[in-house]
Parts: sequence; structure tokens; C-alpha cells
Amino acid sequence: AVANNAGNGIIQFLLSADRKSTQVADNRMNLPLHIACTRRYPLDIITALMKSYPATVNRRNFNGQNPLDLAQSLGCTDDVINYLQEVAFGELEREIEVIQ
Repeated sequence: AVANNAGNGIIQFLLSADRKSTQVADNRMNLPLHIACTRRYPLDIITALMKSYPATVNRRNFNGQNPLDLAQSLGCTDDVINYLQEVAFGELEREIEVIQ
């Protein structure tokens, strides 16, 4: 649905029906969050995708880009970029705490 530019309501509905769909990558290893960032979806969709599959924030596609890389390079809104930064760096801090 994200890859086909579905509306926000449709995406929210599909996420409520099957959250595991956010774990399915395309042939370039882009997960729905990657695609949503390339299509500059609004924060509510980005947040819903993240809540469905939080590990996505650090997943890299075939080109080595994570969703934050795509959001920054393709001109997503500041609220989307800030949200992805907070989540990504929060994940990093938790990993460091586990190591220590």
C-alpha cells in the first residue's frame, strides 16, 4: 500500500489488520518505512510504521541506507526527520547500555 501511494486511512487500516506486513521488503531490501520516507509520507504514517516494526529504523536497504538516511536526503519534513533521529539514537543508546 505504501509503495502504491495509498492514502493515510488505507495504510492505517491495513496496519491494524496485519502489522507483520511492515516486515516484508521489496527486491531492493526496502521495507515499508524506507518507501514511506522516499515518498515523504506524513509523521502519522511514519509513526504507525515504526510502532508496527521498531527495528526498521536501523535496517539498511540494498544501497546501505536506513530510513533516516532516505528522509534526510529526499526532503522529508523536519518533524519526520526529528522523530526518526530520536528513535534511531534511542535504539543506539539502548545497545550501548547492553554492552556496558
